[in-house]
Amino acid sequence: MNTSLQYFLLIAKEQSIVRAAEQLYITPQNLSNHVKRLEQEYGTLFTRYPHFGLTPAGEALVETLQKIEVLEKGLSDRLKELNEEIIGNIDFGIHPLRARVLLPRVMPVFARAFPQVHVTIHGLVMNNSIKKLQNGEIDAFFGIDTPALPEFDIIPLKTEKIFFVASRELLEQNGVAGDAPVIAMEELPRFSYLLSPQDSHFRPKINSFCEQTGISLRERITISDFSLQLTFASQGLGACFTPESVMSVMHDLNRNLPPREELRALTVEGLAATVNLAFVMHRLSCRTAPLKGLLRAFQEAFE
Repeated sequence: MNTSLQYFLLIAKEQSIVRAAEQLYITPQNLSNHVKRLEQEYGTLFTRYPHFGLTPAGEALVETLQKIEVLEKGLSDRLKELNEEIIGNIDFGIHPLRARVLLPRVMPVFARAFPQVHVTIHGLVMNNSIKKLQNGEIDAFFGIDTPALPEFDIIPLKTEKIFFVASRELLEQNGVAGDAPVIAMEELPRFSYLLSPQDSHFRPKINSFCEQTGISLRERITISDFSLQLTFASQGLGACFTPESVMSVMHDLNRNLPPREELRALTVEGLAATVNLAFVMHRLSCRTAPLKGLLRAFQEAFE
């Protein structure tokens, strides 16, 4: 990809010629000259008034150049493999909490198989992972209920259940046996709750369940971090809903708690919502041995 096209992508990302020029250490006029040369070939790429933005031609060019970047990186990785050089870099996106829970099981397996491959872990929420994979900025990401997009290969890892979690003491205070495996719907309103924010990916699953069953939950603390929800639950501050793969945090907490304060995970009667976990790659990217090795390490972790 030539220099003018690379500059164009940066302008499109920054939505500003001035900001892009500052990053490139060139003058805005110099950068504008590159744009003018491209517009002679592709037509008008940016609207200037009333707001700076991409034209339909500009959007089409961005989409094409992003695919080219993915292909170019894939070619470089493939050539290394053909030369039997199992070295290189992987850029991987994953939500920070899932990273803390899963990567201690995944990375040792991968590192033993590919000791010369450098992995950069990017702590990203889903929307940012999707954008960066589309842009060729990462090689893959750990997906949570990833939307089906034509440019992605979504490889399922696990469909996980959602559990109700509370301390044994809090359960018994609210009339639920401390060793009960299931909590009935009519028992849920008795508790105060530690819930994810309304704009989170997880909260709509709980909201939908409440709407369908007519249940109202008393929200005591709103916090996005599942590990903190579980910590607060262990302190008796309320109950929470937790996806299955985060249960390891609960087990770690329980090691240091007296029996009455131990956290218990109960199946919720009537709660059918699940969370779909997947390893997501770009369809145009090269499936290098290290990338396939990282996928296998995740698959083994979920087995």
